[in-house]
Amino acid sequence: MPKPKRDLRSGASGKARHERRNCLWAFVRGLSLVSCDRIQKLKLLKMKNLQTRLMIENVNAQVTPLPGRAFIGVITNCVREARASIDIIQFEWKWYHHEHNSPIQQLSYEVLQAGRRRIKIRVLLNKENPRHPLTPINKNTIRNLENVGISAKFGPSSPITHAKLWIIDSEITVLGSHNLSKRAVSVNDETSVKIVSKEVAGEFSRYFETLWNRQ
Repeated sequence: MPKPKRDLRSGASGKARHERRNCLWAFVRGLSLVSCDRIQKLKLLKMKNLQTRLMIENVNAQVTPLPGRAFIGVITNCVREARASIDIIQFEWKWYHHEHNSPIQQLSYEVLQAGRRRIKIRVLLNKENPRHPLTPINKNTIRNLENVGISAKFGPSSPITHAKLWIIDSEITVLGSHNLSKRAVSVNDETSVKIVSKEVAGEFSRYFETLWNRQ
């Protein structure tokens, strides 16, 4: 006489069922966990990433798409016309000492000039491990900015500072994919956008303050 099939579910412990539910919850949430013991670690990383949420939507704004090389001319003009403040987040900012006429270096010079005009400028750049080539590139930029009294520093190495964001005079926001490098404005497919709106600038100012003050 064949043995009756065993109901595996009935033999599962309460702890095992709880672990399966946690795994299913994590998968649905899109965490792509390899094992359930990483759930808590990823929760902490998510909290560390950004402890704020956006509070506005559907505001009136003047929006200008900035694909490719259009970005560098517009952002340079915005810096040149700044009256009070500029907050900047960049993943990469290269300094071309020997290429004074390059578009990126012209932008860098305008930022220095704004600093000399006593515009309040804060710059947050990404920091990788000491052997990563990006770290000395951004460190060189920080040194050049600080030489004219501009506040510039590294963000924490984890999570990385990957945003590209400019907030000018609490009214103009420029954000997108452009790093400050020659490749970004001459080779890569990049795109950004300029938004003229005090409401949008205010929201991204909250975002900037969160990253600027993060330890």
